[in-house]
Order: sequence, then structure tokens, then C-alpha cells
Amino acid sequence: MAKTNEQLRAEWKERVSAFRASGQTAKDWAKANGVKLNRLRYWCRKYKEDAPSKETKWSPVEVDYSDESNITVKVGKASIEVKPGYDKSLLKDLVNTLSGLC
Repeated sequence: MAKTNEQLRAEWKERVSAFRASGQTAKDWAKANGVKLNRLRYWCRKYKEDAPSKETKWSPVEVDYSDESNITVKVGKASIEVKPGYDKSLLKDLVNTLSGLC
């Protein structure tokens, strides 16, 4: 028995949700799930309004340059003293973490 248009739409809506939640590329997800890549892309465009929002969230950050050799970065109530030779990756992780907490 053939699926109705409504059943087909509901099935693809679930597939698109599963794909978006997977974190995989469209190509990898389609291959792993036995779906044609062009069909997946079509339905993703069709359900674009259901896509999770990628809204950028900004956190206020203050930088104090009063000391020539050190910089103080303030995120909310927290302060991080940054000295020459600092680990950029660590600072980025700290600011991201504090932004989520403050």
C-alpha cells in the first residue's frame, strides 16, 4: 500500500530532525541511512523553518589596559589577568565558560 502525502511528509520531517541532531554531514548521514543525498537536501530545504536557530549570543567583556604588561579581561563579575605568553586556547575556553555562567 502506497504512503499518503501526509505520511511521507511526516516520515521526512522525522528524518530531517534525526539528520540535524546527528551532527553528521548530509553526505555521511544519507549514506548511513540509505537515503539519496539529493532527497535529503530537498527535504531539508522544505523544513528549513524547523531548523534550530543559530542566533549568536554576545556577552559583555571588558578589557583593562592600565598595566602595560598585563591585561585584565572581565566577564560578568569574573576577572582574568592575562600576561604575555598566555595560552590563547585556554583564555578562549575560560571566556566561553564564564559567558555561560555570568
